[in-house]
Amino acid sequence: LYEKAGLLLAELDNLKREVVDSGHGIGGPVSIGVSTTCETRLLTMLPELHGKYPEIRFRLAVADSSLLEKDIRNRDLDIAILLLPLEAAEEYEVRHLPPEGFSVVFGPSLDVPEQESFSLDDLLGWPLLLSRRWGGGGSYEAIMSYWQRKNASPQVLLDSHNIHTLLRLVELGMPAVAVSPGREITETVRRILRVRPLTGPDPRLLP
Repeated sequence: LYEKAGLLLAELDNLKREVVDSGHGIGGPVSIGVSTTCETRLLTMLPELHGKYPEIRFRLAVADSSLLEKDIRNRDLDIAILLLPLEAAEEYEVRHLPPEGFSVVFGPSLDVPEQESFSLDDLLGWPLLLSRRWGGGGSYEAIMSYWQRKNASPQVLLDSHNIHTLLRLVELGMPAVAVSPGREITETVRRILRVRPLTGPDPRLLP
């Protein structure tokens, strides 16, 4: 009981300090979770946020979207930036960021046709690297359902919840095509590999 009382008093002291700090502006710790498919988008925001609110201390977790949603539900995170859908969207306050397009990245040994963009249908027959949540749902299932409705069988070589792992594999010479949010593709990759926009149905919005 004594130990628990000591912890409670320490929490009260912390709360007191945070209330005092709040009178001088926005500050304190903020726990943010982000999926690898949105990581670059968040990282480009942080310098501006720090400049506007220098008293905020950020704690950042990069993980699969399903794990981030679980952490939000358990109140281990204050905010998460991830791709829809959510399992229990009605439980949270959700704000939609402006959509970003997807692109496809071709391995260096592949013979790529001369065309400005590719659709999902154009990717049939190519060895694919796709992002996939551990908990299910998301763009992987949407893309696979799209092809199943067309009675098509895509050649998925590898899937991972970490989009940067897929892009790194292509960069290292994997003879495959990675599907990725455009912002997550670095300028280095764009210089050394062939990157084309993905047109047609948005993988995030397919039924």
